[in-house]
Amino acid sequence: MKNKIALFFLSFITASLGLCKVQIAGIYLDLRLDDKSSSPYGKIIKKLIKRVEFDTSLKIYPTKRARLGFFSNSNACLIPSDLMTLSRYYPEDVKKNKFMESNGIEHVTSRLFVKKNKTPPASKKDVLNKSVISWTGIPSKALITDVDFEEVKVTSELQGIKMLNANRADYLLGWIPDTILIAKKNLLLCPSITKT
Repeated sequence: MKNKIALFFLSFITASLGLCKVQIAGIYLDLRLDDKSSSPYGKIIKKLIKRVEFDTSLKIYPTKRARLGFFSNSNACLIPSDLMTLSRYYPEDVKKNKFMESNGIEHVTSRLFVKKNKTPPASKKDVLNKSVISWTGIPSKALITDVDFEEVKVTSELQGIKMLNANRADYLLGWIPDTILIAKKNLLLCPSITKT
């Protein structure tokens, strides 16, 4: 599944008139969006903030906190995400709100990863009753549908890669390019890729 990475503006018009402050909730991503101004998304967001004519700030959170903050604040933005993905994961929250979506920044693809030299699943049947690692805050059952499997939650992609390499689960629900970048930077075995 391809996810268009985008900023969401709930009350963009009000904010652009200078009537409120817009909080950008960033989802922490190893090597891609963190508190360091040198992260790729961080650089993009800082340039965008300089261009707008209203009060705004960026705060980085774990996935679940960023999502909760976004849905509870009518003057919030969320990065990275897109309306299609939010609708799939959190349909009730999306139905309660109105959104405006910016142009995409890039495309990210979700994939099931397996340990090197392991056989990737050929179909959803191969995932049946297996263990799948995914981030806390990401409902993996919304991505891998119509099959029952055990969800193993982790707080970071790096933790998930380490668990997969240690044979503590059958699959890792990861993202391209993020999972590959993190594995290479940390000198870990880069998991094989399968389509979800």
